[in-house]
Amino acid sequence: MNKFFEAIGLGIVAFVVVIGLSLLLAFPTKWAINYVVNPTLLATVFTTGHFSVWHAWALNFLASSLVKSTNTGSTK
Repeated sequence: MNKFFEAIGLGIVAFVVVIGLSLLLAFPTKWAINYVVNPTLLATVFTTGHFSVWHAWALNFLASSLVKSTNTGSTK
């Protein structure tokens, strides 16, 4: 019975660690979205057509982290 409670405790700890890491890794994405989708920036882009290098970098980060390529490349 003692091993059962140890396994349950280990499962709960693993669950909390996974949730904590996922929340920690979600913050850079949240900050990049808030940086790129700024209403002032969108008004500037649509009126002047200019986009700073930092905004482009943040948009590149978002695209690469949210959309992954699954091309495996076949070798026949």
